[in-house]
Amino acid sequence: MHTLSLAITLFFVLDPFGNLPVVLGLLTHIDPKRHLKIVIRESIIALLLMIIFYALGPWFLNKLEIGPSDLQICGGAVLAIIALRMVFPDERLTSNKEDHSEPFIVPMAIPLMVGPSALATVMIMAAQSAAHPLVGLSMMGLAWLGTAVLLLVGVLMGSLIPSRLLIALERLFGLLLAVIAVHMIMSGIQTYLVR
Repeated sequence: MHTLSLAITLFFVLDPFGNLPVVLGLLTHIDPKRHLKIVIRESIIALLLMIIFYALGPWFLNKLEIGPSDLQICGGAVLAIIALRMVFPDERLTSNKEDHSEPFIVPMAIPLMVGPSALATVMIMAAQSAAHPLVGLSMMGLAWLGTAVLLLVGVLMGSLIPSRLLIALERLFGLLLAVIAVHMIMSGIQTYLVR
């Protein structure tokens, strides 16, 4: 899978439209003057975590003797599960307990902005772009930047964005992610059988 397509996949996995209502919910009881600072801080923490996994991912996978095709099949299966949750969300899983404290790292940066699926996708990107690591890193940065900008704009606009529009966009991203997941699995199987 090309690095550009993995960057688009990472953007879908980061799911800014699906995360925006949760982010707004976490910031409800916090001073509005702090909202942008919190989102910027948490986005930077999420980026740093992705960079660490991007840098150490190939070494870690090599130690575990996991090949690119294994990671691609597993990553596709994980993405398929995430896509199903995006298309058919379980309200019990998205409901939050009342918490009036300011979010720091958990739960906004991890696992909301960057969860296990995003970290797995970053490791796939690192493995796929091993010959050109700066290209993969820049693609990862673009996916992160798009996500961060959308979250910042969403927080600025706040209640102006209709919740139905966010739900519709999340469902659409879920469908696209499902197609990408099937492609990843089939590509991984094909690579596994050819070698």
